[in-house]
Amino acid sequence: MEEIKKINYHSSLNKVLEFIDHNLSAELSLALLSKIAGYSEFHFHRIFHSMMGKSVLEYVLERRYISAASRVLYDKSSTLTQIALEYGFTSSSNFSRGFKQYFKCSPSEFKRNKDRARPVEFANTVFREYHENTNYGELFLIKFISDIHGAGIAVTGLSENWDNPEIEQAFQRLFEWIRKNDLMKADLSIMGLTLDSPEVQKLSNCRYYPCVQIEQNVKGEGDIIVRTFNTEGRFVCFTIRREQENFADKFFTIADYLYGYFMPLKGLYPDNRPFVEYYKQNAGNLEITFCVPIK
Repeated sequence: MEEIKKINYHSSLNKVLEFIDHNLSAELSLALLSKIAGYSEFHFHRIFHSMMGKSVLEYVLERRYISAASRVLYDKSSTLTQIALEYGFTSSSNFSRGFKQYFKCSPSEFKRNKDRARPVEFANTVFREYHENTNYGELFLIKFISDIHGAGIAVTGLSENWDNPEIEQAFQRLFEWIRKNDLMKADLSIMGLTLDSPEVQKLSNCRYYPCVQIEQNVKGEGDIIVRTFNTEGRFVCFTIRREQENFADKFFTIADYLYGYFMPLKGLYPDNRPFVEYYKQNAGNLEITFCVPIK
């Protein structure tokens, strides 16, 4: 009985988390969010705090600051006031005060001095020197990806060495659900979506969804969340084999070249949308196509 209650709470809570992600500029009151969850305000507040370890208000503000921080880093065309209003703040001064409390620096200091893992041309930081590498350059393709409607399991935390048992277990659970519901097909898109930029969040805090693309009429079950991810737009993509030696080093070397040389050369800038990974078996090898959102 307790397990059933936990699953029901999980399903209701994830409806709320998806709504928050899609409506950061709206007035996200406790009354509205509790109605979406299907509980009284008092009961929903207790459930939320119990499962998330923070209040609804604290979570909403955190998501607003983290999402806005990516815009502060990379958006050259929007003013601070425009960014503040887009993420639900009443003024740039209100946004700046809260931003400084959360990140321990002002938005302008954050933009100037952020220690970027993968700097692009306009970052005010010391650059490594990159030289053209045609082998790497030929890997990159610009693709358009529509919004993704998928079923997935929410996981928090990525690993520098690509070793995360929780993500592996989530994929196993997802495939069990696919087989049980007879959803397996030859052209099934298997992917992972990273919802937070590693430039703003620590890898250990980034939200990740092992996910499969599904039809609109398919319903979730338990910890399997069905939602639409706002991915529509251009991506720069590259594909590498998972089984190759020193895979993690290879990935980060290519990613550094992408951000440090290829993107500045082409005048490309990161965008504040989910990062997408596509997984495909090819002649017994697992190929992963990494897609970085760009403006």
